[in-house]
Amino acid sequence: MMRTPDNGLLANNNILSLNRRLANLVKAIKQLTMIESPDASHESKEFKKKQLESLLIGNNLKIDSLRKDGDELASSFLKISTTDGHSHLGIINLKNIGCDFEGLVQDSEISVLDVHNGTHPFCYDCANSSNKKPNFSKGVINPYVCWRRGHSSAKFGFLSNYELILNNENTFLSHRGTKSTKELKSLFHGINSKDSQLEVGGSSIGSNMVVSIKINSNRNVESSKLSEVKGILNQQLLVSTNLSRTISQSGDKNKRNHRDKIPEYIDNVLNQINNRWHLDGPSMNSKGIIGIALINNKNKYAESSVFQNLLQSFTIKNHIWYDTYEIDQVSQKIKQDYDLSNLNLPNNCSLLCIILDPIIDLGGGEILG
Repeated sequence: MMRTPDNGLLANNNILSLNRRLANLVKAIKQLTMIESPDASHESKEFKKKQLESLLIGNNLKIDSLRKDGDELASSFLKISTTDGHSHLGIINLKNIGCDFEGLVQDSEISVLDVHNGTHPFCYDCANSSNKKPNFSKGVINPYVCWRRGHSSAKFGFLSNYELILNNENTFLSHRGTKSTKELKSLFHGINSKDSQLEVGGSSIGSNMVVSIKINSNRNVESSKLSEVKGILNQQLLVSTNLSRTISQSGDKNKRNHRDKIPEYIDNVLNQINNRWHLDGPSMNSKGIIGIALINNKNKYAESSVFQNLLQSFTIKNHIWYDTYEIDQVSQKIKQDYDLSNLNLPNNCSLLCIILDPIIDLGGGEILG
């Protein structure tokens, strides 16, 4: 088990801190679903307006009485081509929220609440569909178009940045900031002031939920005592050839130790994020991690079989998308919104982009289903 840094340095920048930050983001997202529409369309905004009206006046429709097998009234609701007149998900046809899953046909009478049962697990199957793949070269991180996952309103997304650090033989994550939308930022502030506050990010961040981890496999990770001695001797011009060689050898050893620790640690991080988002994501139907992109800047370690086998094993086991890109292959839009450049992702560095399932519950609470 990984030790916490002895001196408490960056003690809040470990996996537990990442999980806590994700939990607080989930709380803010769930609150935001109560008041904001996930889709930019007029129909989605009207749907949210009707939901709020129903919630405020306590008009909790007992939909179960309308949804019995063969019930003509329930069927008639599902044939209505607009959501303007009602707000209950049990009588809204899946087509009306922009679902384009290949299993949905023109005459389907499937409500939004029906897509997680054994007969119609459309939302789960859609996340695994070969037609729904990100493409960082074309600027596509979120390939969905429906209200639940598409987020065309760009109000619910975030990017949480981390860097993998080795300090005194401890491997841990250092939080480098989280960017989100102004709507999410305002709600996050009131949930937990102990975590670093959010910054407002670029436009595409609002439609995606991403955790990034910067990996510098050649990072010079000298021990704190050796660094201190080296600094003092440099100031006094007392560094001998033998000491310089000792310092260099120690640095090389620490680099090797850092690389040796990366696969096991990253595997632990991925599994914990996947489990956290699957069990406690913004929706009770959250799948967990749905994709991983490795953005590389001439980092030979990232291309090594050891590291590639780790990522491929995790993605195959969990049936999720995975692809690699050199930094020059990434679209300019993603580079701009995600601060990708040769300055902050220099040679011999990589960025692991972990794409979380952006699915949300449209009901905005248990009352409205």
